[in-house]
Amino acid sequence: MGPIIIKYLTPREIDCGMCCVTDNQDHPDDRKAVPFLNGEPTTSGGACDGYKAVCAKCYNRWDAWDDRLKMTA
Repeated sequence: MGPIIIKYLTPREIDCGMCCVTDNQDHPDDRKAVPFLNGEPTTSGGACDGYKAVCAKCYNRWDAWDDRLKMTA
């Protein structure tokens, strides 16, 4: 039997959609994404064009911002 080749369909290293830093997302718990509208992060309840992968630091920042907006609404 020959060598086993594993091809990952999703990259393990991503360029963060918010800060553009290359982040290693080896573990599934590290894989986070936020909604984007017209190239800017948007709220979880709003309209969006799609989602972009972000690093853990930016996800936490976005999540806190999103929670604050939910509390004021």
